[in-house]
Amino acid sequence: ARAELRSGHGLPSTQSIEDFISESGIGASAAETLRSSSPTVKRAVLSIGRLAGTQDPSTELLARIRDIRAGGGSLAIPGGAGLPSSEDVEAFIKENEIDARAAADLRDLAPGLQRVVLVRGNL
Repeated sequence: ARAELRSGHGLPSTQSIEDFISESGIGASAAETLRSSSPTVKRAVLSIGRLAGTQDPSTELLARIRDIRAGGGSLAIPGGAGLPSSEDVEAFIKENEIDARAAADLRDLAPGLQRVVLVRGNL
């Protein structure tokens, strides 16, 4: 499942979420918040990377989820400095031959979430 996330394909499995929680040392309340989040939020959380080594992984996870739900906020996602322009989004859609429904979904995302998709690379 981790390979699927790194390649930009698929949504995180329950096992991937549980591995992330365990490896990151997440507390029960924050873990439940992640488990109850949408698949898109889960994928974005996992795509940013592990929380191991942070001072308070549970607080960091909750902040990450809050930022993702708010459209990106202060997400530190490697691979790009700013938010994607509409031209960037359209180029990604064209280059990857994305169907009309998925293209509409991508266009409707907040810019921070569009960035998460685009920095994952070509499909």
